[in-house]
Amino acid sequence: MIDAWIVFRRGLGLWRRHVVALTLVSLAWAALSLTILLLPPATAGLYAIANRIAYGEPPRAEHFFAGARRYSALSFRWTLVNLAAGGLFRAGYSVDGLPTLARALLLLALGGWIAVQFYTWPLLLEMPRKRLFPALRTALLLALVAPLYSLALLWGTALVVLAATEIAAPLGPLAAGFVALVGNLGAIERLAAYGRTPDPRSARLY
Repeated sequence: MIDAWIVFRRGLGLWRRHVVALTLVSLAWAALSLTILLLPPATAGLYAIANRIAYGEPPRAEHFFAGARRYSALSFRWTLVNLAAGGLFRAGYSVDGLPTLARALLLLALGGWIAVQFYTWPLLLEMPRKRLFPALRTALLLALVAPLYSLALLWGTALVVLAATEIAAPLGPLAAGFVALVGNLGAIERLAAYGRTPDPRSARLY
């Protein structure tokens, strides 16, 4: 829990330092997401620039576009997996007469899936070999090995998004940069805690 608070506080500090860049990239992500088709590569670009900020580099617009271009094919595969998972959750929850316990387990599984997605893109950027299913597996392991850590980061990040939305509904999507930043910081910290030395060169953008 203390580690999660340290990561979250660092995320807030980096967000304040780069608030203009993160707001602009969140705005670009939100605008491109309206096309639906460009949502996946825009998400890759959002996490790519957040990764550079997490490593202390000054953010540049080229980081966003290079990340979107470099990981575009991977981003569409990631989207298909999420659509399939979402369809399964929806189908399971809409079954008539489903016991309360089964519904609770489905909601728990959905929460776990959200935690996995929180780590997936940061891990893809960190992995020398950019492969989706190993990244999903590692994200699941991180969420299971440190559930309180993951839950604390998710709740903290969700509170920031909800607070932004409460102030003004359009501000919700503009918090996307903060979500990506905390996700990157959390994944980097966990990898370091389990003995892997983070390498800023892992996120190949060019």
